[in-house]
Amino acid sequence: MKWSALQLLLFASVSLSGSLIATSVVLASATENEFEPCKKLAVASLSACLDQQQANSTSIHECWVESQQHFQSCRQQVLDSHNPTLQQQRREAAERARHQALQLNKQID
Repeated sequence: MKWSALQLLLFASVSLSGSLIATSVVLASATENEFEPCKKLAVASLSACLDQQQANSTSIHECWVESQQHFQSCRQQVLDSHNPTLQQQRREAAERARHQALQLNKQID
């Protein structure tokens, strides 16, 4: 895992200072191989669109834009998977949904 200069500085500050309280937040960034499925998705999308281009009266530009959109959406999902704040929000939302489902089950019974 590569750390940025800011991350190393923050880690060093927390490690060297006796008055700071260390937290359990892990700072990580996506690695290049995590984007491989996104690249494959974009290529498959472009290929499928181009194969259907004549039948659907789709322009090459429209196929390219669609492929880029698939890549960007996938890329954002990979980046989001490394965002601890977003992950915590998702866990909390899932816990709220589970709690609501349990409450509904109790009302039905």
